[in-house]
Amino acid sequence: MYKFLAVLFGVFMIMPAHAEDSKTHSYKLGAFEVTSLINQKAEHDKSLFHYGDSEKLKELLSENDANLGSMGEFYVDTGSRKILFDTGLSSKTSELLESINVQPKDIDMVIITHTHGDHVGGLLDSAGRQNFPNAVIYVSEEELAANPDNPKLAAYGEKVKTFGRFEKIIEGIVSEPAFGHTLGHTVFWLESEGRKMLIWGDVIHAQIQFMYPEIYLRYDTNHLDALDVRNDLLKRVADEDVVVGGMHLAAPAMGRVYKEDIGYRFEPIK
Repeated sequence: MYKFLAVLFGVFMIMPAHAEDSKTHSYKLGAFEVTSLINQKAEHDKSLFHYGDSEKLKELLSENDANLGSMGEFYVDTGSRKILFDTGLSSKTSELLESINVQPKDIDMVIITHTHGDHVGGLLDSAGRQNFPNAVIYVSEEELAANPDNPKLAAYGEKVKTFGRFEKIIEGIVSEPAFGHTLGHTVFWLESEGRKMLIWGDVIHAQIQFMYPEIYLRYDTNHLDALDVRNDLLKRVADEDVVVGGMHLAAPAMGRVYKEDIGYRFEPIK
């Protein structure tokens, strides 16, 4: 399984941008400070996309930035907790944290959307040591049950904790199941001082999926369930005018979603 994922993510990174393009972007959500950490922007290999009409798909993917994405995670400072949502593929995340004056040892919670390598790879350094030695690692019950031998999680031993569906992990952070991309893929609602934001993991992989949510990538475990999740969440965040943050959205990886005649439009935060 892990060999398969390594190959898959290698294809994802087939056309990466240079490292100097990595950036951080901050957004104030009430008393919370939310910062996207963009490890690397990249283009998905077009052979990974699937759609009912293959000729139409080729046409759509020929448009500028259609397959554009990124690899990243989110740091949230609640005022009392320093939380990381996902860890990226490598120790690049630790470097980005240090660039905003946060030491990896200061992270006290790491909340995982799912256990694909580009989301948990940064839990350990190249020597197999914990990058976040003082953190408790949170993962959904379903995701851990489906991946009980994940070596990145195993290295944290008893510091790995599970949460259930629609569980308040701490004040202002609630989980919501978004199964389909993986068996335990989870999104998280943040709320502070009456303002809400959704960190949605891998609901969207590439720009083209906003306009055509039916397009999916080979990464999905069950693409039909993932489609249902994508359609539901796109409608809800558009209706409620909620800022979303996604691990594979192009920088700044945060913005709002608007309904269009065909699909949706994503507008990054300014």
